[in-house]
Amino acid sequence: MLSDLPCGKIVLLLDWPPPPDWPLTRELQNRFRTVVVHLCRVPDGYNGNLEKMRLLWGNYIRSTWQAFWLHRDADVVFAWQPVLGLFYALLCRIFRRHRVKILVSHLIIPERKKLVQRLRITFIRACVKRISCITVSSKVEVSKYATALRLQPGRVIYLPLGIDHSALQEWQNQEYIFSGGRSNRDYATLIKAVEKMPVTVKIAAQRHNLDQASIPKNVQFICGVFGSDFDRLIAEAKLVVLPLDRADESSGHLVLLRAMYFGKAVIISDNAAIRDYVTDRENVFIVNAHDPVALTGLIQTLLRDDGLRNRIGQAARRHVLQHYMFDQTSLELVRIIAAAK
Repeated sequence: MLSDLPCGKIVLLLDWPPPPDWPLTRELQNRFRTVVVHLCRVPDGYNGNLEKMRLLWGNYIRSTWQAFWLHRDADVVFAWQPVLGLFYALLCRIFRRHRVKILVSHLIIPERKKLVQRLRITFIRACVKRISCITVSSKVEVSKYATALRLQPGRVIYLPLGIDHSALQEWQNQEYIFSGGRSNRDYATLIKAVEKMPVTVKIAAQRHNLDQASIPKNVQFICGVFGSDFDRLIAEAKLVVLPLDRADESSGHLVLLRAMYFGKAVIISDNAAIRDYVTDRENVFIVNAHDPVALTGLIQTLLRDDGLRNRIGQAARRHVLQHYMFDQTSLELVRIIAAAK
């Protein structure tokens, strides 16, 4: 019976609509009498920092304000989108709302210019004073963020990202290389690596990720592709390449996991946060960042060697299905939510 459940009301702050029968809501319904999803609707993409500030952050602020006043009776607020959680925590400090427990998922603090970074850290420190627990998507970020935000051990927890099963059921294998994503990408290195190769490369990103004037004829730049359409581009590719820029910034996980889910051999730039998930030449290929010569050589090797490419792709799929599906990782997330103080 609902009255026998140990916890009251939890509000989930999301910036994307969860799928039907989402594992997290299903598990939370076994622990809370009321589970509410408060959805912040944001644009699918943006073309620069000014547009990002106006469209994305403006929606975050408005949605958090609505959730704060609409769900005054919440016992727990869990922010899947970390910016929503930070804003919510700040409102709790301003309006002295002490009862609600706040958790923030998969916080990322990108490295920026010194003044911007100092302001960013100051803002986050002010917010996290009211947050019970923060999860991060790599082990290296646990001590890094605990130190930067002056948090006690145990308030920053490593929680691997997980992915849902794709709605895509059928696709046709094609001969192109795929790359995608918008955070911390280094498409300039990828383009330099493939510009003289007789192969089509499809890049799905945002306009601000790429100077379109520099795109060679064998590279197709695709903007505004999400969901099943993005999955199809991955699934039908011969090879997936994920060039990352800053080696100490957590990024690329979700596209990496989706490519592995579809059994693709993936080449990815070396990154401390990525190594928690994969092993070089066992289920992925890791290449030094900003090295187009090494990337060219590895791409050529995998395009020639069908056996190697397929073996790594199948190992990648097995690895993801065993460790990184969200119906598995959601159980640990629910445990963290229940244990937070």
